[in-house]
Amino acid sequence: MAHTGLSERHGPLAIFLFLGPTGVGKTELARLLALFLFGSESDMIRLDMSEYMEEHSVAKLIGSPPGYVGHEEEGQLTGKLRTKPYSVVLLDEIEKAHTRVFDMFLQVFDEGRLTDSKGRTADARNAIFIMTSNIPSDKHIGFNHQDTEESKTEVLREVEKRFRTEFINRIDEQIVFRPLGEEDASNILRPMLDDVCMNLKKKYGVTLQVGEEAKRFIAKAGHSPQYGVRELRRTVERLIQVPLSLMIQKGELKKHEYWQVVCVNNKISIIPKIKRDSEVIIEHYEDASKKLSPEERENLHKNIKTFVEKLEKASTDEEIVNIIKEIIFDIRKAQKKPQPPKPVKEPLEGIEDRLHGADFNSIKNILITSLKKKFR
Repeated sequence: MAHTGLSERHGPLAIFLFLGPTGVGKTELARLLALFLFGSESDMIRLDMSEYMEEHSVAKLIGSPPGYVGHEEEGQLTGKLRTKPYSVVLLDEIEKAHTRVFDMFLQVFDEGRLTDSKGRTADARNAIFIMTSNIPSDKHIGFNHQDTEESKTEVLREVEKRFRTEFINRIDEQIVFRPLGEEDASNILRPMLDDVCMNLKKKYGVTLQVGEEAKRFIAKAGHSPQYGVRELRRTVERLIQVPLSLMIQKGELKKHEYWQVVCVNNKISIIPKIKRDSEVIIEHYEDASKKLSPEERENLHKNIKTFVEKLEKASTDEEIVNIIKEIIFDIRKAQKKPQPPKPVKEPLEGIEDRLHGADFNSIKNILITSLKKKFR
């Protein structure tokens, strides 16, 4: 409304107070607002208010007076506002700032400008100010799993106790963030994992797929109402990124083009996709054999024995690929029988495509071992 001229406003475009426990997305929302409104995440000016707890901290924001140490340097706020007048200014953990710092921001919120130690004016009228605070979290009030009006009222009541009335009156909107639930953690996890997979593909030419069971396990392990997204990010680092880094250092990652993150016995593992593909082939074989009569099952087992013998004799990549295609064809033929049992979780589709550029000897050895073990 400030830009439309429908209201006489002298201060910044908007002033918000984001309330909620750590790691629920307050800073991320500010970053996205900068991207959406001003075109770039770099258009966010972030100031950690824990660095402005002393009375003299005001000098950091507007610059030191002439004759003092650092007087030639720009103020951390005034300098950035001059270069980026169209920006989101994030004041992180505002409750930690000194009273004199609060007084300075009262002036900015009233007049939309700030004068530095050299008498130069920084214009804040085209900026959006977002303050964050988790002040109720030390009393464990308000931030429960239920986003109710009662809990919000409790949080806002605590805000009134902590901040001066003249300061609260200058805030356009107070927004309460609730802790992350398990469903929230799952939704946030997916783009996190997409970034890991995309970076791996871009830097190393390797395709990484994360299985659904693995996603559920990671989301559950990383879900923390107390620490929010930060704990989820730490869990992704611990279970996926650190093991991947070790694989890269040891030269293991480049041995295969396709990898998969799986969860087996409540443990996350990163295995070659061809190994998982071999397991899928075995699972489909077992699934198919359940649909057959005893006579048909015996014939299927004979076919499997033949395929094992062929694989043991195969000496070229082309021979191995052709045998695997025969195996997949044989499974599909058996699966056409009526009244199928519960289907296996992963389809056969895509396995043949992944054979190109794979380590065929590994596939061969895994399949021989698995087929012999399952169909003796």
